[in-house]
Amino acid sequence: MMSESYEEVRVVEEKPSLVFERPVVAIEGLPDVGLVGTIATTFLVEKKGFEEIAYLESDLFPPVMVVHEGRLKNPFRIYGGYLTRDESAEGEGGSGSSGGGSGGGGGSGESGEGGGGEKERKERIEATARGEREREEFKINTVLVLSEIAVPPYAVFPLTRALSAWFKEKGVQLAISLTGLAVRNRMEIEEPEVFGVANSEAAVQELRKRGVEIFEEGFIAGIYASMLRECRAVSVDAIALLTQCFPAYPDPGAAASALKTLEKFVPLRVDVGELLKRAEEIKLKARDLMRQTSIAASQMQKNAEQDLPIMYR
Repeated sequence: MMSESYEEVRVVEEKPSLVFERPVVAIEGLPDVGLVGTIATTFLVEKKGFEEIAYLESDLFPPVMVVHEGRLKNPFRIYGGYLTRDESAEGEGGSGSSGGGSGGGGGSGESGEGGGGEKERKERIEATARGEREREEFKINTVLVLSEIAVPPYAVFPLTRALSAWFKEKGVQLAISLTGLAVRNRMEIEEPEVFGVANSEAAVQELRKRGVEIFEEGFIAGIYASMLRECRAVSVDAIALLTQCFPAYPDPGAAASALKTLEKFVPLRVDVGELLKRAEEIKLKARDLMRQTSIAASQMQKNAEQDLPIMYR
């Protein structure tokens, strides 16, 4: 294990040979209003097979560990994976005529080039490449950051500084924060809208290019405001995707809308219908985390009240 220390928060890498293949995209889903990011990133880890590559540790964090399938885990975790634009095309290749491939097994290698032989050759190459990658290195172009406990207000700045410094070191081209935008009339909204905030002109152009509506006027506070600022301090382009959500309840519907928008930036190819079907189950599981997050948010709000722009007080 390798530990990177950024003042009070340490990033501990668990895999010995991580290879970050640029451009790298980082997606953060830390607990915030509606638990939009937490629900979305947890679903991605589950469905896309991302592997745990690192965790964050600090004396500023609560003395809490979580247990999954009998294994002790740090609640602040970083996952890595490799997403490609031609992922779906590869998956569809399995519907070819398997009968023809088996029938030609005794023939010459030349005759197989037009059918199953070529497909089998590609599969062997891909399997060999995967095996070599697993043995020698772990290639990553997408990083997910999530937490199963609320971030204490006094840990927000050290945590975001550590993450942004680690992003810079690993060559992250774009950091994407998934968060909520609390709205009082959420019950009346069938499909929540998503707005974007950026920390640089290049990131603003990225939002416009992807067709994401810009959050034109207002303010943001809390962990994602700090994330945008700290990424800008180390010259990492960053955006926050703000999805309309319930102010004080876990919102899987908002998480589904966030994932649809995230698809414009990274090739996720996930079925959000499954997320929506499990909405009630997710709400029940996330109740305690939502309660912790609301308490932390109220503490943070009290601390920040005097710092709000005067027109928004």
